[in-house]
Amino acid sequence: MQRDLIDFWKASPDDPFDVLFEQAPVLMHSIDASGKLIQVSRFWADLLGFERSEMIGHLSTDFLSPASRLKARERILPKFMKTGRIHNAEFDFVAKSGELIAVRLSATSVLDESGSIERSLAINPRNSHAAHVRSHIHYEAGETETGIAYLDDWLAGYDRAGIMHGHLSWHVALWALQLGDTDQMWQRVDADVKPGAALGMPINILSDTASILYRAELAGVAVPKEKWREVSAYASKFFPNPGLSFIDYHAALAHAMAGDGDALANIITNPKGPAGDLVRDVAEAFGAIAGQDWLKAERLLTCCMADDARLGGSRAQRDLLEFSLLECLLKQDKAEEARRLIALRRPVLAESHVMQGL
Repeated sequence: MQRDLIDFWKASPDDPFDVLFEQAPVLMHSIDASGKLIQVSRFWADLLGFERSEMIGHLSTDFLSPASRLKARERILPKFMKTGRIHNAEFDFVAKSGELIAVRLSATSVLDESGSIERSLAINPRNSHAAHVRSHIHYEAGETETGIAYLDDWLAGYDRAGIMHGHLSWHVALWALQLGDTDQMWQRVDADVKPGAALGMPINILSDTASILYRAELAGVAVPKEKWREVSAYASKFFPNPGLSFIDYHAALAHAMAGDGDALANIITNPKGPAGDLVRDVAEAFGAIAGQDWLKAERLLTCCMADDARLGGSRAQRDLLEFSLLECLLKQDKAEEARRLIALRRPVLAESHVMQGL
């Protein structure tokens, strides 16, 4: 599709190609000879969180991370201005929210009579954000085999230093766990997810590692205590003070499982932010789980589940809380209640290998 779009545009740039910029779910933009944006697809602007009017007229590099901007100015753009082509250049764009969106960008240009670039078309055929969205679609549809096959193939061509590599590897590890393939799960965790291996952002390294370790325990996989100590120490190093609910409840899980009572108490007694009340209850629940006080943990988690979206993260990430509650029920010989709960709240996962004893 990428090749067809570029060939069509070069052959007839004045045809109604604007329809694609307006309607197609494609990440595209066009710049003039000075590098300023003259067209941006609605899909691309929406993904970045801008109105197109906020982007057009600005340099395309204005929307890159500092590192990517330097790379573009010193290496990629000089080559593009000389050859009129870019193929699979990797950049991190910065959304209006501050989120980094990793893409691979290919571009071509139309030359004027003197051979100078008149305008260009840039298309992002392999952006990690789109791969991430597709992964969640497969997860929510219960398409475990399809999802893992897709991401295994997609990640094969993605730089390990890419900002989403570790998190997309978490998705693969999670699916491998659901399929009962613990060898592949540990391979992904140890090579691409955990502290010291992943090259992504600390928020992903902490949440992904804590989540997959606990999901593995819930599925009946033995998790060495040292792995919990490792992620707990990582949480203390990068997030010593509570402040962001999504981070805090994953840190609380790591501290509880590692046996770091002081770090856990810090989160329980100093919750911050608009979801601080939920963070406190979830942190206490994880402490109770570590101490095998299943009734207390059940009570605390039950109070949180109606409003758990306030903690942040995707539904796939918050399934950690769903399954924690199921474990509390199973440990109290309430298997029928647990089966009824997952059938009501997460029916697509009811038959997968997510819980031992379910």
